[in-house]
Amino acid sequence: MFVYQYQSLLNKMYEQGGYRLDKDILEVILDKVENIESLLKQKEYNDRFMDVRSVARVLKRSEGTIRRLIQEGKIEGFKIGSGNKQSRYLIPKTFIDNLINQGKGFIE
Repeated sequence: MFVYQYQSLLNKMYEQGGYRLDKDILEVILDKVENIESLLKQKEYNDRFMDVRSVARVLKRSEGTIRRLIQEGKIEGFKIGSGNKQSRYLIPKTFIDNLINQGKGFIE
């Protein structure tokens, strides 16, 4: 969304002659902005979810145990991707934080 607004603004400025930037330069700038936006979305995503390996490390359990607990519904999580090699579970960080704060980091 931000990229679209930024691109529209730059295009207007370019068309009105307010800025005499070469189209190639504008495209480089837009590519950089899109890259930054993508990185920010990834960071937000990483700030909200944990993978099985991270949860296993925090709870001091094996990755297999964490997957089993997710499948049993004892740990909130969801599977993304398809197939064994391409799929993985993501667990909301808030769930793990609440689990630890309630003293239930020892679940089996």
